[in-house]
Formats: sequence, C-alpha cells, structure tokens
Amino acid sequence: IIEVNAHPLPLQPIITAKKTPTWEDKQIKDVKYMNDYVFMFCFKDGTIKIMDIEPYIRKHIKLFEPMIKDKNIAKNVQIEPMGTGIYWNDIMDMEAEYIYNNSQEVNW
Repeated sequence: IIEVNAHPLPLQPIITAKKTPTWEDKQIKDVKYMNDYVFMFCFKDGTIKIMDIEPYIRKHIKLFEPMIKDKNIAKNVQIEPMGTGIYWNDIMDMEAEYIYNNSQEVNW
C-alpha cells in the first residue's frame, strides 16, 4: 500500500487579518465605571477595552474641574445617543472614537 498526501502544500495555520474598524464599530454599547477614572467599554464590534481617563481630564482641566474636585461624579457616566461617546453633563464628555483608539483591549 502506497500512502499519498492529498494536500500538495504543507498545512499552516490560517491567519485572518482583523478588519479595520469603522466609526460604527467604534460606537459604545456599554460602559462600566471601575474606579477613580477607570472605565470598561464594550463597543459595537464586540471589542472590550479599559481606559484610565485621568490623562484626558488633566489635559482638559477647565472642562473637567468639577470631576477633579469630586471623583464621585465619574460614577454618573452615561452613553451618548447612538453610542457616539460618553458624558457626565453638558460640558464634560468624550468621543467614542477617541476612547476606542486610546484605550487598552481586554482579552478574556
């Protein structure tokens, strides 16, 4: 009996390229306050990320002055309509795309 390898090429793992996320993929579906200025985000594409927003609020200190004075305000985070960002009031907010691009992905 002669054994024949039916596959002419050596088998290698298939590497699939991750598609470039669109602005819709970057829409926030859920946000969870973790502690201080750390939040966990779930995006429309299923990506889960964590971000410490303290550097951002320190960069925009005048806008986020109330939150800097009282960290408890951070707990009252809400998602903008259509998931385009998060906000705490009419002045303090962040865009979803900025969060998506500047947060760390969590792999479960």
